[in-house]
Amino acid sequence: MSMKLTPNFVELPTEILYCILDQLNTQDILLSLRNVCTHFYAITNTYNRYKIHFTSTSSKSDIHRVCRMIKPENVISFFLISTCTGLDGIELFLSLIDISQFTRLNLLNLFNISPCGLNKILQHITTNSMHMPLSLKITFSDSNNDDTIKLLLSAIAQSRIRKLFLEYISDKIYQILCSSQFTLEALTIHHCTHKQLCNILDHLPNLQSFSSNYYMMNTDDQIVLPKSCKQLTSLTLRSCTMLMDQLESLLSLTTSLVYLHLVCYFSTFDFLQHLSKWERFICDKLPSLKYFKFYVHITDYPYEKIKDIEHIINSFRTSFWIEQKLWYVACKYIKNSTRTDIALYSPSDSSIDFPDGLLPGILSCSTVTTKSDDLGNSRITWSARLNVSKMIDAINSNQLSQPTQQIVNNVTHLALDIDWPIDSFDFLSTLVDFSKLTEIWLFLSHHHYFDSITMEMLLNLARNVRTIGISYDDDSTQITADMCSVLCRQIEQLKVKTMDFGSMKLILESVKNMSSVTFVSHRGSASSWTDMIKWLDQTGRAFSQSNDYRSLQVCLD
Repeated sequence: MSMKLTPNFVELPTEILYCILDQLNTQDILLSLRNVCTHFYAITNTYNRYKIHFTSTSSKSDIHRVCRMIKPENVISFFLISTCTGLDGIELFLSLIDISQFTRLNLLNLFNISPCGLNKILQHITTNSMHMPLSLKITFSDSNNDDTIKLLLSAIAQSRIRKLFLEYISDKIYQILCSSQFTLEALTIHHCTHKQLCNILDHLPNLQSFSSNYYMMNTDDQIVLPKSCKQLTSLTLRSCTMLMDQLESLLSLTTSLVYLHLVCYFSTFDFLQHLSKWERFICDKLPSLKYFKFYVHITDYPYEKIKDIEHIINSFRTSFWIEQKLWYVACKYIKNSTRTDIALYSPSDSSIDFPDGLLPGILSCSTVTTKSDDLGNSRITWSARLNVSKMIDAINSNQLSQPTQQIVNNVTHLALDIDWPIDSFDFLSTLVDFSKLTEIWLFLSHHHYFDSITMEMLLNLARNVRTIGISYDDDSTQITADMCSVLCRQIEQLKVKTMDFGSMKLILESVKNMSSVTFVSHRGSASSWTDMIKWLDQTGRAFSQSNDYRSLQVCLD
């Protein structure tokens, strides 16, 4: 007779328990888990990767207890956030510890710490031996305090700090950084000019990574360049505007670059065109580049010229971008009542987030290059979301010109915001080729006027659609039996945004001849589908739940 052994959490190897503790905060470990049993008590004493996180509003009793229990040599990072003046949680914590005993610190994240507390920490860095390189992320209001600057630069000069993150950089700090040969390996600062960047690269010969959240290029014709920046392997620049000639001149010197991230919030179509030709530039000037991310944004781009964007997107649909580098490119076009925006960017993956990735308004479109793209076919497939009534109003008020042809070719996924009575789809057919549609989503307002007759009319036009999604303003609005009957004649997959148990049950009891019904929630949690899953188990239906708990798919085959 075989015995089934139940795994015992306490008997897990110490290394596994340490990995679990890595996901918990220090208070949970010391104030809760530590008291479970003697074994956990011993584990929390030997665990040596504590990350202390306190704010000005942290409980004073918790701070006292943590400081009493924790062994300083087991702490690897401080994350201290002060949001008020006077004696707060951070001041109390610093008053209770002897910071010189925290010999294994490798990360300090300090936000708005008082000059006294900040100087106390910096003094420790400059006068005590550290067993490992230190990363310092610091945000402080008085960036011109002479004592603080002196201690900060002294710590950098003694090689205590290898990675420095400064939210604000004063002229004093910048001038000293550019007048001494520091051994910084990584520097992140909030803002800098192109000239300042060049000076920093010239005076920090060991700098391997640089990032700026507000990078300002020269507006004159003079191109200033650093003497050398071959040591740089990572570069992140975020800017309101970028000049392609200056950017290429700078990057031509970064021949060892492995990671490049560029953000341009107000760009031009010419910049996009030039960027789309970077295949040769990267091969010649950036041979080591492995990771390339970018975000380029254009405002007030006429929707009549959206087809010009397709030529640019096709430049990124080559074997170099998709097969060799695995760098995918996404494009979003958004038209609302006040402005028109186009963004070309690097997505997190090559999947299409439809329909949630498209914003409601007059019109929004998106496309993304994928690893399955037919590189010999220049036709680009689009997802689109539009509100016909708002578009007609915009045309009547001269905000938009009357379209004479389809806005984009090859729309395969279409989302419609329905807040008007539909007599026909004639106007919509001038914007979209119904024969190419494979999926349609309907966002219906509480006075949607969308009945089974209208649905049948839509499906008669979109004969190739096999997936329909429906979202009501009111989560409890139920799809009628007549509507389900119409859907079952053509649709294989039904998706409904609802978490109402009665609505879900009625749908599953009404639909036939479909392969699946998927229910989608706006926000997912582990308990999102509890009642529905219990009912599905009772009826013996097969189902699957997404990892983020946002959807529940029920198989009907």
